[in-house]
Amino acid sequence: MITLTLTPVSTLEASSSTQFTLPHHHSTPVQHSTWPSTFQVPWDKTRPSLRTCLELRKRPEETDRRHMVRVTVDAMREICLNPTLSQCADVALSIIEQYPDCFEDRTDEGDRMGSGHFTLCSQFKTRIDNLNRNNTLARLRKPKRPAVAVENSLPVPSRKCAKTDCYGCINWQPSELPEGETRNSLSEKEELKSTFTREGQNGADKARVNELMMITYEAQRRDINTSPAPSIDQLKTVWPFLFIKRFLIQHFNTLTGIELESRLRESISGKGRRVLHFFKSQLMRWRKEVRTLLADTERVSEDVDPGLAAILVMMAFFKEKEDSLFLLADVTTTQADSETQLSLPSTPRIILMGKIPILDLHYH
Repeated sequence: MITLTLTPVSTLEASSSTQFTLPHHHSTPVQHSTWPSTFQVPWDKTRPSLRTCLELRKRPEETDRRHMVRVTVDAMREICLNPTLSQCADVALSIIEQYPDCFEDRTDEGDRMGSGHFTLCSQFKTRIDNLNRNNTLARLRKPKRPAVAVENSLPVPSRKCAKTDCYGCINWQPSELPEGETRNSLSEKEELKSTFTREGQNGADKARVNELMMITYEAQRRDINTSPAPSIDQLKTVWPFLFIKRFLIQHFNTLTGIELESRLRESISGKGRRVLHFFKSQLMRWRKEVRTLLADTERVSEDVDPGLAAILVMMAFFKEKEDSLFLLADVTTTQADSETQLSLPSTPRIILMGKIPILDLHYH
């Protein structure tokens, strides 16, 4: 026989209220975006061997460095579960400023390649992304853009969410507009387009154009970041001056905080030293032309840019003709004559004395 027991509803309600409780969601650490300025690396949690290297201003072992990255990221995520790349860069910069000799980038030969700021920043962000791989609540999202069409403008951005930051960029999409500007104001964009239509690339020399290109950076990024991405032809129509070398480099500098031309020169010079060192260390392996060129560069090493010398050595090694890359000019040629002869756009200029470059690369 089955016996049924009836229980009053009030009793069930009381019982359920005592037995079941709503689950508490894990609270996500939230902090103001300026927290990196006051962030303290927990050095006391790092390995003693690393702290010893820091005191002696020596480079720590790679295992100690990786452990320091893990400890630092754990401390950062106690404040913010998913720090942005720019926030990681701020923390990395504070470490580099405190210990400049301990974390700089060096080659296998011991030559200094950089301060180590970007490498350390990348290690922080990579570690953070790995920890947040399966954590959808910690992903960075930006608000949906309103689907408002503007006549004669780029395609309307989709309402799809996207990341708010991108590797290597410090100003991916500005959140603030220049003073006195609104998103509905297209006068600056139209003025740039009309100037380009009227004067072409010569308008790039005008101070007003330079001013407007800086003011409209936010609008340029907004158009570039639309989804689906616009074509190059569409961007050329809306921002014609953006594809002139001067303003493209200016845009890149604002986007990444890197002076492209100076960084390129430094990189070519640094890599050139490594290339020359390699060729000189195995001198007897090379053909006569390569050995002669290496001897010439060694003889007047103080007057030779290592990057250009390395290019000439590699051209000799691969049997490339010099006029395939360089425009040659007589050393007695005046500056005005050189500008007339070497007027091709974006062409490297180098004046040679025999085989030895005595003038750095120059771009028109």
